[in-house]
Amino acid sequence: MNVLRRTTLVQSPGGVRDPWVFLVALAVQLVALRGFWDLPPTAIKAALAFSYGLISVGVVRNWRWWGMRLIGLGIVLNLAAMVANGGLMPVSPETVAQAGLEGRIAQVQLGEYIPRSKGLLQAAPAIRLEWLSDSIPIRPIHRVVSPGDVVIVFGFLFFLMEAFRSRPWAKPNAFGGSR
Repeated sequence: MNVLRRTTLVQSPGGVRDPWVFLVALAVQLVALRGFWDLPPTAIKAALAFSYGLISVGVVRNWRWWGMRLIGLGIVLNLAAMVANGGLMPVSPETVAQAGLEGRIAQVQLGEYIPRSKGLLQAAPAIRLEWLSDSIPIRPIHRVVSPGDVVIVFGFLFFLMEAFRSRPWAKPNAFGGSR
């Protein structure tokens, strides 16, 4: 148990500051988007704004990690697309079809919120900052992601690599390396 305590990234001197911020933001998004009820678009927008605000605070508090900086860039890219399109992430019917998700939008008209998501169904020409929207279909896992989502994933992976390579809890040995 002592080994786990010494190697915990969160408790290490150079570890993550305020990790609870990320957990609360994730919980808010999960409850709002995947809860047992369908929330109206205004509630979804409020939940997304709150969770993105929390994530932004966490990113700023952990700015010394390059992975967090990439996560921050991804958040900015996603926010730009969402704000330009009324607070929800736009996605075109063609992109949804390419991802194999036609059933999700069967009852949704253009310009309407897609239930249980952060998406807004828009015709491609009507999407502002289309290149930042959910425009990348990933058919094998039936998802549509944005460039900001891709940057966030790479940032998270880079953060993990960075955090576990730095090993601030390891004591240096006589040769300058760690045990």
